[in-house]
Amino acid sequence: MGVLSDTGGMASTIIIIFSYIVLPIVGFSYNLKALKNLYLADSDDPYLFKKKKGSKNKYSHVYDS
Repeated sequence: MGVLSDTGGMASTIIIIFSYIVLPIVGFSYNLKALKNLYLADSDDPYLFKKKKGSKNKYSHVYDS
């Protein structure tokens, strides 16, 4: 029974250390993607948000009135 508790303690310690290492990287990646999309949305390109002919919106049922 002591082996299982020791293994669980080591696993939780590894998970905590891993989360402290990965959390800043994930946050930076999210901010980078959000800023990239905001930059593209502010673009003067008139063809940026136009759909191709025949392409159907995957989430069209969400916007139906």
